[in-house]
Amino acid sequence: MKNVCFAIVFAIAVLAGCTNDESSPADHNEIMVGATVYASITKAPVKTGDEFSAAITAFEGIAAPTDWTVTPAWKNSVTITAAESGSPRVPLNTSKVYPATGNVYMRGWHPNIPSVNGVVQFAADGKEDIMWGGEVEGNKSNPVNAFVFTHSLTQLNFQIQATAEFLASNPTKRLEKIEVLNVGLPTSMQIGNGSVTYSNRAQFNLPGFSGSFLSTNLTKVGEPLMIQSVNALSVKVWYTGEANGITVPILDENNNPLNAETGKSHLVTLYFKGTNEEVIKATASVTPWETGAAGTGTIE
Repeated sequence: MKNVCFAIVFAIAVLAGCTNDESSPADHNEIMVGATVYASITKAPVKTGDEFSAAITAFEGIAAPTDWTVTPAWKNSVTITAAESGSPRVPLNTSKVYPATGNVYMRGWHPNIPSVNGVVQFAADGKEDIMWGGEVEGNKSNPVNAFVFTHSLTQLNFQIQATAEFLASNPTKRLEKIEVLNVGLPTSMQIGNGSVTYSNRAQFNLPGFSGSFLSTNLTKVGEPLMIQSVNALSVKVWYTGEANGITVPILDENNNPLNAETGKSHLVTLYFKGTNEEVIKATASVTPWETGAAGTGTIE
C-alpha cells in the first residue's frame, strides 16, 4: 500500500513539474499573429488560400517608434495563409514572446526579404507581388491585431487569339515577344510607411513568354506581370524575323485607354485580325483581387 501511495505522489509531482515548465509558450505569452489580405480573391501570385511568407521588423518600448531606419529590437518572419476575412493566429517562424513591460511594435511585408536600414530591395523582375502589412502593436494583456496586407502593384495577364483570315494570309507568322511599354518596376520599399520606389522602363518583355505560333484558340501566354499602376497601357508585339514591332494601345470596354489600377488584376487580350475584317479594338478588363477592367488590342 505504501508503494502505491508513493507512486501516486511521484506522478503528481511529475505532472506539476510539466505544468510549470519554463518552456511552455503560454507561460511566456508567445507572440501570435494573423493576417488579412485585402481583395485577394482573384489575385496571383498570392491569392486567397495561398500560403505566403512575410518578413517582420519589431521594436519594443512604451511608445511607437518614429524612425524605422534605425536598428530594431529584432527581425523575424511568419508563414500565413491568405484570407480576406483574416487568417488564424500563428506563431512567428522563430518563436518570440512579449516584453516584460511595454509593447512590441511590428511592421510586416511580402516578399520575405529582410530590410536593411528600414528599406527592402526588390529584384525589379516584374514577378514579385509586393504587399505591405502595416503596423501592429500589442503586449501581454492586449495581443497584437492581424496584419492587413494590401497589394502595392497592378497585375497584367495576357492572352492571344488570331482569326482564320489572319492565319490564311500569314501562315508562317510566329509571335516572338510581347513588350509592355513605359512601365514602372518596383526597386525598393520603406517599411515605415510602405512607400515603393520604381525604376522606369521604356519597354519590358512579358515574363515567361518565349514566343508562340498563332491560332484561332484563345491562349494565355506568359506569366502575371506585376508593375506600377499605369493610366494608358500600350504594348509592342514582335514577329520572328521582322525588324520592327507593332505598337498596340490597350483599350477598356468603353474604348478608352486602359487604366491599370493599383491592387487590381487586368486581363489583356490581343486579337490578330485580317485586313478585310472589321477591326476589334484592343480592350482590357479588370476584376477585383480585386479584378480590374479588362483590355483588348487589335493587330492587323
